[in-house]
Amino acid sequence: RSQPSYAPDVQTKVVVEDMNHKLLVDFVDDEQLVLAQGERKELNLWLFNAGDRPIREIWMVAGPEDEIWLGQDEGSDDTSDDESRMLKSSSTLQGTSISTEVIQSHNSLEPRQPLRIPLEINPGERIEYPIQIHADVIGNQSLNLLFVYREVSSCVL
Repeated sequence: RSQPSYAPDVQTKVVVEDMNHKLLVDFVDDEQLVLAQGERKELNLWLFNAGDRPIREIWMVAGPEDEIWLGQDEGSDDTSDDESRMLKSSSTLQGTSISTEVIQSHNSLEPRQPLRIPLEINPGERIEYPIQIHADVIGNQSLNLLFVYREVSSCVL
């Protein structure tokens, strides 16, 4: 052949839906976080439903190396969340208060399951939600979180 041959043009049909759901998530304290190895820090997330329908399910997906628990520390003033994966107890030894933490780990190479945030957010509503972060390794690390949400809870994620 002396002339090039091209496939026929394919027209793509795109259906654009109205924006009914939009979840905006940010940290309350938007500053650089510096933790020592083994240190745990409570951070608060702002969750804002910018859509026009209620959000009934929210899931947080963290990286395999990130140690994150949902809810407040049981030692704080507020009651702890049932989905919190951290246990804390304290005892007294000769008048000195000793605090002990037990961190549960599955010690598995399987990817971690998403963590369900037990909230329902109505349109225009802002909610502050606590999480716990544990620094496990030395050096600069990045924290990447993915938030997945939907209107109804009919399907399992």
